[in-house]
Amino acid sequence: MPALPVIDQSAGDKLAWAAFACNVGLHFTQVPLMLTMLKDNDPASLSRYVSWPALLQAFACSLWLGYGLATYPSTPLVANNTIGISLSLFYVACFVLKKPTVVAKALVAALWILSVSSAILLYGLLYLRSPVAGADGIAAGITIAVTAFFWASPLKALAAAAKDLDESKVPLPLTFIMKGTVTLWLAVGCLVGDVALVVCSAIGVFFTTLQVCLWAWIRLQKKRRAAAGGGAEKDGSAA
Repeated sequence: MPALPVIDQSAGDKLAWAAFACNVGLHFTQVPLMLTMLKDNDPASLSRYVSWPALLQAFACSLWLGYGLATYPSTPLVANNTIGISLSLFYVACFVLKKPTVVAKALVAALWILSVSSAILLYGLLYLRSPVAGADGIAAGITIAVTAFFWASPLKALAAAAKDLDESKVPLPLTFIMKGTVTLWLAVGCLVGDVALVVCSAIGVFFTTLQVCLWAWIRLQKKRRAAAGGGAEKDGSAA
C-alpha cells in the first residue's frame, strides 16, 4: 500500500486526542438501548433486539487496536479501541443476560469471542515472529475493508427512511457527532501520513454526509408534498 508524506507528526499526534475523545463518545451510544433492554422482561420484545452493532464494534475495534499496536503505533488509537472493545463486551454481556433462549445467549457470546480472536490471530500471524512481507499493507487493507462495511451498515435503514419519507429514522445529532469524529481522524491521517486512517475516515465522511443529505432530501420532499396537497385543497374549495 503506498505511503503518504508526513505533513506534521506532532500536530497529528495532538489532534488524535481530540478524535479519541469524540470516538469514545460514539462507543457509548448503545448504553441507553442496553439499559432499556435490561428493563425489558417480554420474551417477544427481547428477541427483537439485535446484537450485530456490538459485535461489529468488537471486530472493528480489535482490528484497529492491533493496527495501533503493530502497524501505526499510536496511544490515542490504542486507548480508543481498548475502550471500544471493553464496551462491546458490556453490550454482549447484556445480550447474554437478556436473550430469551440459551442458544441465542451462546451464539452472541461465541460471535464476540470469534470477532476479537480473529483480529488477534490476524495480527499474530502477521507480526508475532518475523513480520510477513507486506504485513503493514495486509493489515491496513483488512482493517479498511471491515471499517468500510461498518460505515455502510446503516444503508438499509437509510433506504427505509427514504422510502417512508421519515426523517426520524436518520439520527441527525448522532450523525453530526460521527461526522465530526471521522473528519478529525481524516485530518490526523493526512498529518501523520497514514493511508488506513485517511481511507477509512474518508469513507466515514462520505456516509455521514450521505445521511445528512438524505435527511435534507426527505424534509424537502415532505414540504413539496405538503405544498402540492395544500394547493389541491385550495383549488377544490374554490370550485
